[in-house]
Formats: sequence, C-alpha cells, structure tokens
Amino acid sequence: MVYSVVKISVYSFTDLSRSYSIVQFEEDEIGRVLDKIVDMDTRLLKQLVEHAWGDSVRGLSIAKGKLYYRNQELDMVYLRIELEENKQYIMEIYRESAMIISNTKTLEALSDIKKFMKTIEPSILDRKTMFIGF
Repeated sequence: MVYSVVKISVYSFTDLSRSYSIVQFEEDEIGRVLDKIVDMDTRLLKQLVEHAWGDSVRGLSIAKGKLYYRNQELDMVYLRIELEENKQYIMEIYRESAMIISNTKTLEALSDIKKFMKTIEPSILDRKTMFIGF
C-alpha cells in the first residue's frame, strides 16, 4: 500500500501590511472595467499593469467566471498581480464593484487602485474617496 503525504507550510508575519479595499462603480461605470478585462488579451493586461504601477510584472493570474452570492450569479474576473518590487494585489472585479487586497499601506493601495482603474477604463472619474485607516 502506498500513502502520499501532503506537505503544508503555514507562516505568520507580525509586521506585514495588508490593505482591504472596495470600489463601488458609479451608475455609468457599471460593467466597464469588468468587460474590458474579460475581453483583453493577457499580454495587453500585463502591459497596462506595468504602465499603471511603473514596475515589471513578476506574476499575473487571471480567471474569468461566476460568483454565486445570496442567490445571485454574478459575472466576475479574478486577478492576482505580483510586481518585481514585491507588491501584491488580489482583485475580484464584478460589474458593480471590486474587492482588492494588497500587501501595501492604505494610502499607497488607494493611489495604486485609482491608477489601475483609470488605466483600464480612462472614463472612470476621480471622486471623493472614503478612507478608513487602522
């Protein structure tokens, strides 16, 4: 009989920065970012990420699909962006909103997310931002 062993490593960092962000698209912006990313070639997306952050992409993951949430099926795209300077962003982008987790400080995350969204969809307006820092 052969047994396989799964190796699991778990790490904890007490001084790690983590920011959580939610983007709520305005009525005329709904679906624009999602649709552009869904229709975009991966190489073009990589170029746009590098333009928005001004850094080389080390890793870029993209998955397109559905989220089942509270009896609704929502279109979504999942992005994981890892940059050479060790910034990491995990994004779930929906038609009406986006959820982003990053390993950056909150003000840096705010600036980076705005640049990224404007790079993907230039018609997105700069607007008042609710900022909650802990």
